[in-house]
Amino acid sequence: MTIRPLPLGVLPIALSLASLALGCASAPWSEGALGPHCPVELVPSDDIEPGFRISQHMRFTTPEGTIRVDILAEQREGRLEVEGRSALGTRAVKLVQDGRKVRIDDASGRFMGIHPYLILDALHRSLFIEAPGTWAGEQIAETEPSPGRRKRSFFAIEDGDITSLGVQITFEKGDPALGTRPTTRIENRWCGYEALILTR
Repeated sequence: MTIRPLPLGVLPIALSLASLALGCASAPWSEGALGPHCPVELVPSDDIEPGFRISQHMRFTTPEGTIRVDILAEQREGRLEVEGRSALGTRAVKLVQDGRKVRIDDASGRFMGIHPYLILDALHRSLFIEAPGTWAGEQIAETEPSPGRRKRSFFAIEDGDITSLGVQITFEKGDPALGTRPTTRIENRWCGYEALILTR
């Protein structure tokens, strides 16, 4: 078995939302694909735990630069609603996932230099897709190299064989006694981004 890592930044992701019909768009998730395995196949919104709610600070780094966004994600009446706000607290984007369809309400006409689907990619890979296991043509492995620290890896599968390592995620549990918060680090070579996520 040969694993061929892909270079970070293999896909350009600082895309204009002109490709989506600016302002508000709704389409099956597959129609928003940026490339193979990018973004990930979504877990249907009605399979997410009712009442799920999380607040996170996300920092995305791409070959084009770094952006920061505060997100609030909630499961409401079978839909996953994700609102992203800029560092100034103004709403930058809202994504509503209904089943596997996604509607984008982009308040400013563009989202700070990254494709908003990458927010959902990061959320689903780190929170909703079960690991270990398989998902939409990907093999997912998970290890615990040390107490309070987990590593999750996503591999592409072609004709039953693992062909490339595309995503690695490191979870740090944090310690309230030390004032450290849960931290998630994502390196997504398929989509060309790295993310640092702090959970409030």
